[in-house]
Amino acid sequence: MERVSISVIQYEQFPIKEIRDFYYEIDYYLDLISKSNFIIFPEAFSMQLITALKEESLEKRFRKIAEEHYSKITNYFREKACKLNSCIIAGSHPKIINGKMFNVSPICMPNKNVYEQIKIHLTSPEKLWNYNEGDSVKVFSYNGIKFGVSICYDIEFPELSRYMSIKGAKIIFCPSYTTSEHGFWRVRFSCHSRAIENQAYVVHSANYGDIGIPELRAYGASAIISPCIEPYPPNGLLIEGNKNRREVVSYEVNLEILDEIRKAGIVTNIDDSIKHLELYLKLYEDLKRIS
Repeated sequence: MERVSISVIQYEQFPIKEIRDFYYEIDYYLDLISKSNFIIFPEAFSMQLITALKEESLEKRFRKIAEEHYSKITNYFREKACKLNSCIIAGSHPKIINGKMFNVSPICMPNKNVYEQIKIHLTSPEKLWNYNEGDSVKVFSYNGIKFGVSICYDIEFPELSRYMSIKGAKIIFCPSYTTSEHGFWRVRFSCHSRAIENQAYVVHSANYGDIGIPELRAYGASAIISPCIEPYPPNGLLIEGNKNRREVVSYEVNLEILDEIRKAGIVTNIDDSIKHLELYLKLYEDLKRIS
């Protein structure tokens, strides 16, 4: 498959009264998409459920989403992926695994298989809310297209995306939830860097809006990003949503062009990095001794 259609949700966070309202919102965005190979929702967009829950503390509400709603959300997207014949990266949500809470992205395939990527690096607020770190990086495949998922803060660590790319990923999906303009730009600039370093497409899905909890106020815009090399735009920005607006951003990327620049572009980042893997390993071993 040379051309791949991608739809990126720019999700509005606002208070809801009932749990069912959350699923109405999911349907609202999906109904805007006529046909797409991949659909991605942002990180932790199920935080909207907090406003319909009655528990006193945020931590307890996170825990309830993890214990009672993760499987329901995943099953809902599993059915939607089958109906739409799309691979849906269903954002990320808290999930309990062996008694511990993790930030997990479910990847729902049209054949109703579901895979997961756990967030590895945690921000300070996530640590306070008792999330735990994941310890593995996966590469997934849909219709022969290899891709990875790097959840928000994880995109700021180049080692993860480099691993995915060397393992064959051509698209890296980044569901994010940023609570300030500074946080948004950290993630966005990191997305651009990962696209350049790995000569890959990076898909940034963002939340925006306010559910009435200051620490969860969201700011952002979704985008699809390419390497900064001809024939792509000089800034690598293929398409971007309007900041803080409720919409779906869609674009068709060309994997054949990506293959061509990886092999014979003016820079060949992936090939050159593979050639120097032994050097990088030595450098990391040296750093381990220092630390």
